[in-house]
Amino acid sequence: MSKNNKKISKKEEKLEQEFFNTPTLFGEKKTSKDFEMFKFQVKLNRVQRIIKRKKKTKNFDVVQKEYLEMKSKVGGL
Repeated sequence: MSKNNKKISKKEEKLEQEFFNTPTLFGEKKTSKDFEMFKFQVKLNRVQRIIKRKKKTKNFDVVQKEYLEMKSKVGGL
């Protein structure tokens, strides 16, 4: 496992713990499907911040392609 995968795993693990430990409305339960949607939102927000920067990153084309794919899944924006 590379260093990046470990870092991503730790971030994802922390995000999952925070997601499932936050309180919900009485009678509601959080599912793994809810967590996947939440994780998608977090990733979309991260990619949007990169796209909106004035100074473009080295891998801007890859990020832009990923953003367009995610945007098509959401249905526009």
